[in-house]
Amino acid sequence: MASYLNKNEIKTSLRVLIKQYLQECRNSSKLSQDFIKLLEHNFLAKYVIYNKSERNIEIGIEDRNENSETAYPKIKVYKYKLDDAEEKIISSCGVQDSDFEFYGRLLNRNDFERNSEVVLMH
Repeated sequence: MASYLNKNEIKTSLRVLIKQYLQECRNSSKLSQDFIKLLEHNFLAKYVIYNKSERNIEIGIEDRNENSETAYPKIKVYKYKLDDAEEKIISSCGVQDSDFEFYGRLLNRNDFERNSEVVLMH
């Protein structure tokens, strides 16, 4: 069964999903694979980890402004406290159709949308 959602409905569902991912992280002290994929997508991250001792989500992003003489790119690490990360993650969400298609696939894999395919309506 397909669920036909517009961008506002996907944004609303995504906000709920992000809250759920953060709560799961608080409970288990780890990031789910889907949450990691979401963060990698939104931040164009090279890596995402959860620092259990500091209760931070750490996101490594290639610093494209860095003029490096080495063959390896410089990675800048952004740290978000678990309890303060929600709005930063929500504000990082993309607005292109390809972003919403990606979010639809995440919603489809999530428990509250598991029995349906999410289709973006324009």
